[in-house]
Amino acid sequence: MIDLQKVMDSRNNAHSFRNLIGIRLVELKEGEARCELKITSWLENQIHSVAGGCHYAIADSAAGAVCAATGIKATTVSADFHYLRPGIRCEKLICTAKEIKHGKRLSVISTEIRDQDDRLLSTGIFTFAYLNEPIDYLD
Repeated sequence: MIDLQKVMDSRNNAHSFRNLIGIRLVELKEGEARCELKITSWLENQIHSVAGGCHYAIADSAAGAVCAATGIKATTVSADFHYLRPGIRCEKLICTAKEIKHGKRLSVISTEIRDQDDRLLSTGIFTFAYLNEPIDYLD
């Protein structure tokens, strides 16, 4: 059995891009994850909307956390991502990720990103490939 709290702690304390911009894994259970990102002016574009890369990064992080909960290393192989509304006057991004299909080699995960007022801003479908190696930080 994988210690999900250990996965969360490791991901939230890693020297990584997601932590550099402030993405936090706040909930993790088998097949599901939730990440949050507090928005600062550094994460906005010139029209004061949250940069599209922040949407993608939080979705990829949440989907990756779903895979990490298996204890096996995985990597993103593709994504279909849709920006539905601009994140203007956005204080926080909240991303939920849910596994649609778990296979031996691939997992498909859906993501939804909402703002602090529960407005749906973007969605994505991510495919991850399992690398058939245990995650070393869980030893």
